Amino acid sequence: MNNQFKAIIAIAAVVYIALLIYFSQAPQSDMTIAKEVYTVRSGDTLWEIADGYCPDTYDKRIWIDDVIRINGMDDAIILPGDALTVIRIGAE
Repeated sequence: MNNQFKAIIAIAAVVYIALLIYFSQAPQSDMTIAKEVYTVRSGDTLWEIADGYCPDTYDKRIWIDDVIRINGMDDAIILPGDALTVIRIGAE
């Protein structure tokens, strides 16, 4: 294969992946978003908390990153009694 053909295949692969990522998320216009305060309980993880606040169609990694940013946290470590501002995502 020549370099031009390889470049075309690489560009097509990048476009394909970008489209998959774009269409894997639920349309933002069909969602409601609200902030709430959640008090961390013993044994909680951000992943488990995300299960209760965002639908399966939404990437929980993005939700967790948003919660970490909103709360000014350096990492995903949470302790019982922490009051976290969380995002509830739901269908309209």
